[in-house]
Amino acid sequence: LRSEFLPAAEYQLVGSPTLLQQELSVYGTEEQLASLQAIATEDSLLTDLRDTCLLVLALDAPEGIRLTQDSVKVQVITERYTEKQFRLPIKPAEVREGEQLRVFPQEVSVTVRVGLSHFSEVTEEDFRVTCPYPTLHDNKLPIHVDCRSPYSSNLRFFPQEAEFIVER
Repeated sequence: LRSEFLPAAEYQLVGSPTLLQQELSVYGTEEQLASLQAIATEDSLLTDLRDTCLLVLALDAPEGIRLTQDSVKVQVITERYTEKQFRLPIKPAEVREGEQLRVFPQEVSVTVRVGLSHFSEVTEEDFRVTCPYPTLHDNKLPIHVDCRSPYSSNLRFFPQEAEFIVER
């Protein structure tokens, strides 16, 4: 599939475009067929997609190769997205016996892009906010945010560093 699909503003692609037919019959000489790995679609660019599309794309056969059909159907699914925001606590990635790491601020603001159909499925439990245990030379600690939700994209968070105190 040699195509580029660009959704309209406030829309996103849902998954990858799907070829509705994965195989077709190909005719050519033995040498031509021995080196043939795949048949590509012609180059195409589709922009401003706002809805699920069923497209017919022409196939680009190598010279001397004949195909049983000259095009394939491709399904492209788009949906509107919104942003979802959480305030999440920062947790140390490591805990040392006899010491307590306190970070300031204690929370970060996390924002992700979510398709409307999965908005309720993205929860605080999908995220893990950590910072490393400080070394002697650290003035601030970097904050790391991991997201386990397959429905989230465009992760942003603030602040990206935290001040700290180690209590013994």
